[in-house]
Amino acid sequence: MLLIIFFNRLPAEVPSHYNILGEPDCYANHWFVFFIPHSVSLFGVSYVIWNKNHNSCTFQNPINGSHQKNSI
Repeated sequence: MLLIIFFNRLPAEVPSHYNILGEPDCYANHWFVFFIPHSVSLFGVSYVIWNKNHNSCTFQNPINGSHQKNSI
């Protein structure tokens, strides 16, 4: 919500990457600030869906061909 309120106050270019010294070494358009929250949200939703469908793994034993459950 704050991002929407203060969006007009952002500079035309914002830092998008920092080097090891903490200095910005890459800049992006100010619209880039919307990318980060959406990408984090998409990652979180994808993680929940993946774990819901793949909560345990089964591996085939190469010696006798049987399946064993491996809970991670």
